[in-house]
Amino acid sequence: MRKIWRKAGAACALGATLAVLALGAAVIPGPLRNFMNEPIGKIVSGLFPAQADVIWEPEDPFYMEKSWDEDRRDEFVHQDRNYFVNQEQGYLYVVDDPENQNITDGLENGTLVYVSFTYTDSDGVNWGVIQYQRTADGDVTPNYGAPGEDGAEVMTGWIRMEDVSLVYDSEAFMEEHRDELELASGQEKVNLEEGEEMQCWTYPGSGSTSGTIPSVDDNLHVDYLYTDQDGREWGHIVYYYGVRDVWISLTDPTATDLPVHAGKTDEILPLKTLPQELPATMAEALGEENAASGLSLWLTVLGLVALSVGASGAIIWYFHLHKTGE
Repeated sequence: MRKIWRKAGAACALGATLAVLALGAAVIPGPLRNFMNEPIGKIVSGLFPAQADVIWEPEDPFYMEKSWDEDRRDEFVHQDRNYFVNQEQGYLYVVDDPENQNITDGLENGTLVYVSFTYTDSDGVNWGVIQYQRTADGDVTPNYGAPGEDGAEVMTGWIRMEDVSLVYDSEAFMEEHRDELELASGQEKVNLEEGEEMQCWTYPGSGSTSGTIPSVDDNLHVDYLYTDQDGREWGHIVYYYGVRDVWISLTDPTATDLPVHAGKTDEILPLKTLPQELPATMAEALGEENAASGLSLWLTVLGLVALSVGASGAIIWYFHLHKTGE
């Protein structure tokens, strides 16, 4: 009988340990989770050539110090993409830098932000640097180095990338349709009549333009071709006289009203009003955020432990009965 209880105790301890480890793997963030959450585009981005353009850099103290003063720019990953705030609690906090994490501002769900670079801190959390302007009315829009419009304050800061959703763009389109893209022959030409302007689209079927090109010359090069569901042929332009990463309709280059087949973007989660008094640090903010779930987490742990102990005991008891029955 003593051997049976020793076996039962060992089995229960093993079951409890496995349960706690499984729960920890599910709820504790780490470098692996951040890697898995990285956009798929970064994995396949090597399929497409980089644009020959000057990279804009934010006027952020942390970025400038690490990148220029300490020559550690290899620790930053170039993003150059738009996102919108989409946090479960309805808003996110902006911090001064990924290491100190002193909170300087808060942004509500749905706010558009432009992330130029990302940085992974010592805990494996991925942060993005934003530069934006806030008007006296509280409206927030991205800023690219120009003085704030109508006296708006220009600010920089860092946000957790897990708190934002990507705005579907040209890179996302090329990732999704990479099997349908064809290499251009280099002979693609666009002819414009006098007074006509070629429309630049964010991606085929987006319904959104990003400027026009009033004239074309031999420097206009298309690298990839795509034919949409309506049979319309599109060409991707990496760079052309300041215009970069745009699509043109080779079938209807001057058309301003084309069918929309927009890509899928995450739905915006319900927003909530920011606290009137912001927490001082992210540690304090995360403590408040986790306080509500702390009790349920411990109940889950205890439940898993109890379940594992009960299952282990049942197995030991079954084999004991089976052995005594023999």
